[in-house]
Amino acid sequence: MVGSQWIFRGAPVVLKEYDGFTNVFDYKLDKIPVWTRIHGVPDGLMKKRELAERVAKKVGEQPFTVIVDEGRINPVKYLRARVFLDLSKPLVRFVPITIKERILYPVTYERMPTFCYFCGMIG
Repeated sequence: MVGSQWIFRGAPVVLKEYDGFTNVFDYKLDKIPVWTRIHGVPDGLMKKRELAERVAKKVGEQPFTVIVDEGRINPVKYLRARVFLDLSKPLVRFVPITIKERILYPVTYERMPTFCYFCGMIG
């Protein structure tokens, strides 16, 4: 269970910790953890954890792990965040952020299982 996502022959292996008491049919195995990169995000949004989590929320669901260098200059040109992706929804390709005007920032995923490039569905 510890570590990042698990992939077997290009397909995601979905795991969830079992407490031993709950009915196994009540568990929904529909989310996988994925590291994402949101390119071109302004530095002001990458320096504060709260703002970076709001940007990451547009890509996936909680719990988040956001890499933030608070108070320091960020050497990379992207925001890196670990989010949980819902397997029943298509992948997010662009994140819209409105500061003065609405700009779309591209999203890339690290170590992704097999997905359709046309519809964006995993599997």
